Amino acid sequence: MSNLQSVRLESGQRAEAPRPEPIPATRSGASRVVGVFALLIGIPFWLEAARFTRDGWITFIDWLCARFGIPWQVPALRWEVMVALVVLFGLGYSYVEIVKQPVRLPRNWRLNFFNFTLWRIERRWEAWIVWTVLIVSDVATTYTGARNPDPSGLAIARDIAASSGTLALYAILLTFIPDRLARYGWRALLGG
Repeated sequence: MSNLQSVRLESGQRAEAPRPEPIPATRSGASRVVGVFALLIGIPFWLEAARFTRDGWITFIDWLCARFGIPWQVPALRWEVMVALVVLFGLGYSYVEIVKQPVRLPRNWRLNFFNFTLWRIERRWEAWIVWTVLIVSDVATTYTGARNPDPSGLAIARDIAASSGTLALYAILLTFIPDRLARYGWRALLGG
């Protein structure tokens, strides 16, 4: 009886109608393969975006010191510190962009996208300002870091850096897409 649903008939009587069985979640091999490819694409681009963000912050700090007449620049850092900064900036900005975003879609967004009562929207304006400043700083530092590509790097990186519009689009895409690819790949790999 636990799998039955009560239905009211015209005469006022109640009848039990069977509920449809839920479809169990399955882990197909195809979803795992897609998850692996999403991780193989997302993680290197995520690292590249975090590296550009780190380089952009170093450039910004150098500019800020010069702007206020402070005779100091960020010194050459050891490789361990550079890698730690990449991970720190990457995880920090990813946390803000994905976990602390002020608008949350419904959990089952494909079915409930237009049911706006299920959306979670942050009501405090301060949260919106902080989130916006962090997103803009991420895009701006990624743009600044990507503007000076490695001379020994790929030719496409130099071509992207040569055009401001293409570089801006590249910075925006690097800010948002790799996080989502990596998260999707991880969920697909686990079958969720």
